[in-house]
Parts: sequence; C-alpha cells; structure tokens
Amino acid sequence: MLRSRHAATAMLAATLALALAGCGGGATPTPAPTPTAVPTAAPTPTPVAVADELVARLLAARTGVLGMTGTMTVANTEVPLSGTMTMANDDSQSSITLDMPGGSQTNDTIRVGTTEWERANGGPWVTNPEPVDRSKSLSAILETLTSLEDKGVETRDGRQLHRLAPPPSVTISPEAVGFNPENAKDATVAMEFWAEDDGTPAIWSFDIGWNQVNGTASVPVSLSMDLDLSGLDRAATVTAPEDPWERFTSTKLGYSMAHPAGWTVTEGKGQDSYLLDGQPYVTVAPTAAKGYTLDRFATELIASYQKQLKVKPDSDTETTLGGQPARLLTYHFTRADGVKVYIADMLSMAGDTGWEVFLTEQAGAEAEDTPLLQAMASTFKLTK
Repeated sequence: MLRSRHAATAMLAATLALALAGCGGGATPTPAPTPTAVPTAAPTPTPVAVADELVARLLAARTGVLGMTGTMTVANTEVPLSGTMTMANDDSQSSITLDMPGGSQTNDTIRVGTTEWERANGGPWVTNPEPVDRSKSLSAILETLTSLEDKGVETRDGRQLHRLAPPPSVTISPEAVGFNPENAKDATVAMEFWAEDDGTPAIWSFDIGWNQVNGTASVPVSLSMDLDLSGLDRAATVTAPEDPWERFTSTKLGYSMAHPAGWTVTEGKGQDSYLLDGQPYVTVAPTAAKGYTLDRFATELIASYQKQLKVKPDSDTETTLGGQPARLLTYHFTRADGVKVYIADMLSMAGDTGWEVFLTEQAGAEAEDTPLLQAMASTFKLTK
C-alpha cells in the first residue's frame, strides 16, 4: 500500500509540473532555430539596343505634333525660325515662322492625300496645281527606315542623348519638312535622330543647304532645324482648308498669281486680266525697265498718271511684291461720263523688268478692293 501511494504521489507531481510549465512556471522550453533566409540575386538588366528600339518606335508612329526650332543663314545673316509639324498618317500640316530683320514671315502648308495648299503670312490658302509626291512626306521617310547606326552619346540641348544616323540609302527633300524654296539649286539635306538610353525618341535634326538664284545672282542658304519627337503618337488630324484660291501661271510673262475660285484669267498682249463675273478687275503688266531702280520706276509712273488723268496719288506706301520691295499707289479720278473711279497700283522691280499689279474699280468699295488686291499680290511669284 505504501509503494502504491508513493507511485500515485509521483504521478500527481509530474502532472502538476506539466501544468505549471504550461502556465509559465518552471523551466522554459528551448525554441526551435529560425531558418536563415538566402538572399536572391537581382536580375541583371539587359542593355537596350537603342538603335533597334528607336527604329521600332519610329515605324510605329503614324501621328504626332512636333515642335520646330532652328536657324536659317542667308549670306552670313542668321534668322531664327520656329513652328510646328503635324503628322496624321499620310497627311501633314506645317507652320514655319522666320524672324526676318524687317518683320516675321510665316508660311503654312497643308497636304491631304495628293493635294497640297499653301499660304503666306495669314493670306489666302492657295491650291497647288501639281499633285503631291507622297514620297516627299515625313511618314514616307519614316517608313523607309530599316536600321540606324548608333554614333554614341553626346550632349544635345543639355541632355545626354544617343546620336543615330540613317543609312545612305535614306534620302529626304526640303519639301518633306515644309520648305519649298523657289529658284533653288543644288539642294542637299542631311538628317540624324537623337534618343534616350531606353530608345525613347527625342530629336529629329536636319541640315539643309541650297543656292538661292535671283536673276544672275546666287546666294548660299543653309538651314539647321530640330523637330521635337516627344510629340510622336499624339492624336492629330489634318483637314483641307475651306474656299482655297486657284493659282494661274503665265508661261508667256513668267509669273504666277492666285485668285479666288470662280474667277477667270484672259491673257492679252503683254498683260493679263483677272475677271470677276466676266469683268476685268485686276491686271498684271510687266514693263521693260533696264537699269531702273524702284524709285525711278515709281517716279515715271506717277508722272504718266498725272499726264493722262491729271491726278496725283492719294497715297504712296511701301510694301512687297513677290518678295521684292514695292510701292502701293492709290488714285481717285472722275471719268468723262461722270463715273468716279478708284485705282490701286502695286509696283516693283525684278531685274530689268518693272511689274505692276493693279485694280481699277468704281469708287466706293475701297475698303474691300484694296485688301483683296493685297491678298492677291501676296501670292505673286516670278517663275523665270
């Protein structure tokens, strides 16, 4: 009996010890060791083939609004330029402003399908009578890119950018970037692309040169221009202008000038008449004036008006015609039948030829007549 009681007491003590250990009493069990974490090596980034990435992005770009900056140099005189170039698939629109010493000049061009329109200094939109060559467009140029050569990293506009050159087979014309210089010879265009380290397009740069011919003189012209490619893939649309004018080209007299749609032109002996509703309204008349200056031409013309009409000009203001200095003379006189007549005569010299672009109309609509004459004269171009 004694031995059984001792066994029971020992069992009870063991049970009590286990209970106390569960409540925090007695010896603390040793915790299991925590496994040591094995660090995972970070993946090594694969270097981006900048040239391949840029080509892929350029080929995928079908729309965009690109800012434009640059400088035109004419006979050692630098002229800043700025503007925008909009791409919408195969259609495009450009606006380029030159900060000329005598005032800024802005030329706009729209191309939709195979038709092109242009205007100068906010004047009328004029339809180009020749169909557009699609190969002379930014979209077409981008489509020809198959590869670019990475020339390394250089500082450009304060950034470290990759300079990438296209293969020699990729060519471009001045028309593709909105320049269509009249009487230009020996035009050359070089271009390069600039991109970030990950292939993000940054800049499309151009260096354009040509010889500008004016009579027997030839002036070298160069143009450096950058297009900001950050605007690629931006949604854009290009639409045809409303009520564009039509351009008439005189092969006999060697000039062209635009007029509102619906007008007609008759070619006479030594002059052309622009008719509204079948009635002569504006006349273009060249005169042989070898050795003349603009002042001499104007002086003799004023004397001729005074002799024939017995009138002096109401006004005599400076302007331009076909890119040349010009004068605008205005007159009022009364015909023998009592009808009051208004004349606005714009005159200029080009080489050995004096040019007149003038309107003759019944007095009373000068506020409409003069701006219309000036708008037509703003489209005047010599063709030979």
